[in-house]
Amino acid sequence: MIMRTIVRSAACCAIVLLGLCATPSARSANASSTTATYVDMYDYLPTWQQQDAWLNLQFALKRDFDDVCGDTFCSGEFTNIEALRYQCSVNRSTGVIGECIWTFAASDESVDPDTGKVVVNPRVWQCRSPLAPYTRAEELLQALGDTNRPLSKPLPRSNQTLHYSLSDCLY
Repeated sequence: MIMRTIVRSAACCAIVLLGLCATPSARSANASSTTATYVDMYDYLPTWQQQDAWLNLQFALKRDFDDVCGDTFCSGEFTNIEALRYQCSVNRSTGVIGECIWTFAASDESVDPDTGKVVVNPRVWQCRSPLAPYTRAEELLQALGDTNRPLSKPLPRSNQTLHYSLSDCLY
C-alpha cells in the first residue's frame, strides 16, 4: 500500500514535469529560434550548389591567407597567425548580409629562463569585412566565388578587397 502511494506520487510528479516542459513559453522559445531574422550564410543559401560554393570559398580564403601570410601578416610579434573561420550573417527574408567577420588566432611563446615555464601570449582578431550597404549573399558569393585568389578580388560594389581590410585589422 505504501509502495503504491510512492509510485503514484512519482508518476504524478513526472507528469507534472512533462507538462512544464511543454508550456507555452518553451514552445515560443523554439518557435522564435526558427523564425530568427538573421541566419548563418550557409543556412541562408537555398541550393546545395551555392552551399558547396560557400564552403569552397571559405577553404580558398584560408588557403589564400596561408599563401600570403609569411610575406605580409605573419611577421613581427605573431608569426603563426591562423585563419579560423569566415562567417557572415544574412537576413533570412531579404538576403542582405548583416556582417561578415573573419576570426584569426595566434600566439607568441617564450621560455622563462629562471623557472623553465613556457609563457604564452595568445591573441585573437575579429576582422570585419568592409561590405557596401545592402550587399546580398549571392553578390558576395559571386564576387569572391572564383576560388583563385579570393583575397585580392574586389568586394561587391566596391574597390576594397579582403586583403586590404585584413591589413587594417591584423596590424
